[in-house]
Amino acid sequence: MPGTVVPFPESASTTISGLVQDADAFKPHCLNLIAAGCGAGKSYFVAERIASLFPDVAPCDILFVTSRTLTVDQQVKEYHREVVKYSRDDERLIARWCGVDEVPASANKLRLMTFDKLIDLLATHNTPWAPPLAGVRVVVIDECHALVGDEFISNIVSVRVWMKMCMHYSDIKFIGLTATEDILVRYPEYHGFPIHFVLNRPIMMYRANRLWVARKSNLVKMLTDGTLPGKTLVLCDDKAELAEFVQATPNSAGLVSRHAAGYRLTMEPIRDYIVEKQMLPSTCVARSGGALEERRLDVLFCTTTMREGVTLIKESGIRNVVTLIPDALHVTQFLGRCRFDVENLVVAYSRESCNRTGIHPYFQEERAKFQDFVFFKSNDWFDSVAHLVRGGLSEVKRYNWSLGEEDFWQYLSATWAVKSVNQVPQDRYITSRDARNEILGYAAKCGVLEHLNGKRGYAALRSYINENSEFRVHETRRRVNGKVSRCDVVTAVGRKEV
Repeated sequence: MPGTVVPFPESASTTISGLVQDADAFKPHCLNLIAAGCGAGKSYFVAERIASLFPDVAPCDILFVTSRTLTVDQQVKEYHREVVKYSRDDERLIARWCGVDEVPASANKLRLMTFDKLIDLLATHNTPWAPPLAGVRVVVIDECHALVGDEFISNIVSVRVWMKMCMHYSDIKFIGLTATEDILVRYPEYHGFPIHFVLNRPIMMYRANRLWVARKSNLVKMLTDGTLPGKTLVLCDDKAELAEFVQATPNSAGLVSRHAAGYRLTMEPIRDYIVEKQMLPSTCVARSGGALEERRLDVLFCTTTMREGVTLIKESGIRNVVTLIPDALHVTQFLGRCRFDVENLVVAYSRESCNRTGIHPYFQEERAKFQDFVFFKSNDWFDSVAHLVRGGLSEVKRYNWSLGEEDFWQYLSATWAVKSVNQVPQDRYITSRDARNEILGYAAKCGVLEHLNGKRGYAALRSYINENSEFRVHETRRRVNGKVSRCDVVTAVGRKEV
């Protein structure tokens, strides 16, 4: 693994092109991982330099694969002299890649495509006499964390299996680019690639001047009360959430993937402006009372279509980045859309998001860490994003975070509650004096002890919980190291999302 992240400003003049000077940096039979922050010149290096490092390889035999169509469109515009957008109609080039025809392609440039195009090639262009895409010589996977993290990409596993087979049985060079390599390192069982780190240590270019934590329920107020001056970019957890925020927030608009249900023609000018200008337009068109009207655009809510690859410049006027997806991968990638330091990074908390199921274990673990951070239980989450902000832990700001009784119920739910006394994780048994004192301490912070009629002990608090909430504290016993000890277990009984 690489060493400690090199933060700005030490790495401000350091780019990938300056660090990687020859093809010997890349090994066969592995994923050559370039781990560097957004803005370190990863895409520039591939578009402008990679072909010169492999003079024996025709540029058209180098695939440049990324995860978002918006990224493809922006990079084709920026690097049009070196890169061309892959087309399914380029039958001669496809035949060349499949070993049928060795005639060079009409445009001898790198081919840029999204994962779905590569998946289609693997699924529908095979021959009996050669492995899939045997004519390809170098494959660059931009945002390669998506190979593991973006399970919504249909048949993404076919890309992982193909890469693994090629690493074993061919000399195709695979190069991965990412600012968030942690998911690949921690979960090798999901890909099976040997990893070679091209850089001795990652570099990080841009940061936020301050970090905020806010509740999702307070976000509209925070966006409109002057706390966040300037334009704001907001990453939503899903399309339904996005639609609700756009409806509730003045001078705002939404942007989802062009291929997603819910994409509207009114989003097209915003998308095109980002591609062309690397900025947000000053106005947008929105529907009001059945009619379309032009309004000022101060806040853009978006889905993960904007999570990575897209570049926004300082002249865009964006001063604030907000994410409702709290894991370090999404926070890092989304903040990295801005190729400049922003004023405020806001990570919003909701119990629904932090307890979401059916997602990759990495995201579940990281969201749980954020929940622990929110409730002052652990600082592990902050450690994973500390390199993104200028201030330390003591300088993290909390928006309208005065603690009340409802905060205690959220803490109880997030930290101790289980569905059944018969299925209790080890860390949710209340067994020690320290655990009971922690619960008492948080109850005191939230003003709950004021309701105990002068009593201050744990037993009185347990009775109050049982009588005044939708939680139940059960006294039970468990065996530890051969000894049976008394402990408490908290169960939640149909509490609504707060």
